[in-house]
Amino acid sequence: MLLDMILISVLVAVIRGGRPADSINIRHPWIIFVSLGLQLVAVATPRAISPVLILTAYAVLLAGLALNLDKQHMRLIFVGVLLNTVVIGLNAGHMPVSVVAAQGLGFNTQPLLAGTDFKRVAMTDHTLFNFLGDVIPVPFPMPRVVSIGDVLIALGAFLLIQEFMSRPVTFRARRLSL
Repeated sequence: MLLDMILISVLVAVIRGGRPADSINIRHPWIIFVSLGLQLVAVATPRAISPVLILTAYAVLLAGLALNLDKQHMRLIFVGVLLNTVVIGLNAGHMPVSVVAAQGLGFNTQPLLAGTDFKRVAMTDHTLFNFLGDVIPVPFPMPRVVSIGDVLIALGAFLLIQEFMSRPVTFRARRLSL
């Protein structure tokens, strides 16, 4: 969800007259890439190890975001990641997904139902904090089922990009000549 939100955010900022920021001014941005790297490694690891890598990736990401909480919109992203971390942590390193919502968007839910998805698990009465799981169907721009945390992350990223790409509003005095 985040990649398309970033692209849409940049497009909206450009339409609004924004331009790339000279400096994004995020402390330790490499931490985000470490977190993404851990999640990519989790894809290729055995199912018994991948939940540990996923939770480690979220912990690393939370640490990186915590270093930047002075930025207002980063706080939204932090809360979203925290909510996702809580639900994933309480469900043994897996995000519960509403099978009904996923099927409604036409997804193959067999890996969820079979328990073979490395990062997600079918939502049941036994999964915890289901309301924080992937329960919101989003048909556009890329169909997916998202969580409340994902929505906060996307909103925070959108607002942060708008802030970084905004031009200060200036008014020039014009003289009227007769």
